[in-house]
Amino acid sequence: MTDSINLSGLLPLVRAQAQFTALARDLDSPHEAEWRFPLLRAARPVLVAALAQALNRPLLVVAARPDRAQAMHDALRAYGLPPDRLLRFPEPPALFYERAPWPRDVAAERLQVLARLTAPTGEAPVVVAAARALMYRTLPPRAFRLGTRVLKRGQNINLDQLLATWVGFGYENATTVLAPGEFSRRGGIVDVYPPALPRPVRIEFFGDEIDSLRAFDPATQRSLDTLESVVVTPATECLARNGPGAAEQLKDWDTSTLPDDLEAQFEKDRKGLIAGTTFRGIEFYLPLLHGDATSLLDYLPREALIAVDDADEIADAWSELEEQAVDLRRSAEDIGTLPIGFPLPYVTWDDWREKLAGRSIITFGEEPPTDGAPPTQSLPLSPITHFGGQLKTFIEHLAQLRAMNDAAIVVSRQASRLAELWAERDHLRPPVRAVLEPPEPRALIFVQGMLDEGWTLRAIAPRDPVKYDFAITRIGIRRDMSLESFLRDYHAAGAA
Repeated sequence: MTDSINLSGLLPLVRAQAQFTALARDLDSPHEAEWRFPLLRAARPVLVAALAQALNRPLLVVAARPDRAQAMHDALRAYGLPPDRLLRFPEPPALFYERAPWPRDVAAERLQVLARLTAPTGEAPVVVAAARALMYRTLPPRAFRLGTRVLKRGQNINLDQLLATWVGFGYENATTVLAPGEFSRRGGIVDVYPPALPRPVRIEFFGDEIDSLRAFDPATQRSLDTLESVVVTPATECLARNGPGAAEQLKDWDTSTLPDDLEAQFEKDRKGLIAGTTFRGIEFYLPLLHGDATSLLDYLPREALIAVDDADEIADAWSELEEQAVDLRRSAEDIGTLPIGFPLPYVTWDDWREKLAGRSIITFGEEPPTDGAPPTQSLPLSPITHFGGQLKTFIEHLAQLRAMNDAAIVVSRQASRLAELWAERDHLRPPVRAVLEPPEPRALIFVQGMLDEGWTLRAIAPRDPVKYDFAITRIGIRRDMSLESFLRDYHAAGAA
């Protein structure tokens, strides 16, 4: 978590490094290559943010596990990447071969990413994903483009055909549109909520002509901004229009041995597939609805850059998930909740590696590569000193940094208390939430917020050609401690 801080002022310090300039120059022209970049984990987000700022190329950041992917996303947000550019491609909570509906918010976030990559607008997106999210198969890009339609004011269109198309691409008819993937019709007024949009859209028809387009608030149903056009994308990764073909593949599946409730559920699903309608849990049938083993990588343009957080960890995580999937498949086949011969619902590691061929890849690691491949010269970034909550020692450390002409930013949810302690030694430095300019030598800035990890950089002063150490650090303090207790303990430690 980052508590909405903005540390974008640190990026110029990274971009001023000769090693960064060389790397950015290599990456400026898209071509097949892999850069091995030994760099501590804490500093990887700031380098990725600096690359995103310097290169207007789509960027996919791959982490081994969901918690690491979320931490990377939060850190990139803290280093100033705007929300409309920084996207998270989440992993569905359902296990492979488990008939469990995907939550609406997860489905919507995934579709937002697919939409941005299919029809790019504005600055190139930065997408963060864990291995598990990338394993799940999705609909092919050509099908996504086929289900995407631009509606413009003044356009003539057959409304009945339009609504039928939406149903085939996953939209559900609702009385009132409240959530992504829903639409409703009241005479010549149609409300629709494309998952890729921040708000639903109200379309008013005059005969067959679109008379007006307006965004509206789903909570109040009040119309907001007038729009000239709107892009309506598919509402699901599982196209119900392919349902009859999927149902045909299930005709020999015997569910009579299952408990009555499960047998009834699967029979209901089969009828929904035959009818070509979307239903909760349709994601289970995605491999039958789309024959291609498509992943997010198939949506990335060739000029995209892929940043691999740790190749070995990702390979291990992928292998573990594949082994788990094999066990789940065997169990599901044994009890009859999965038909024999059901297609794989995920992309294998071998398929993933094959899809990476011809891509621009930067691979991070703690140590230089051991396979003989030459590493890219790393940045002068090093770990911070850890204090384990020893506040007296920490304050002394800050004083030593300033005495050596070095600078520091302290990120803490208890920044106000730390600033009070510093005020006893020097003048008060009120905490801030944003650092928008590079800090000068001897700067000391307290930031109210949270950052998972810190780092130290041998920096070059923005205005004078003098080198100095810059550290972004954090220290833990009990949140439930009162200011009086906090100061009392601090002074007691100093007197001991």
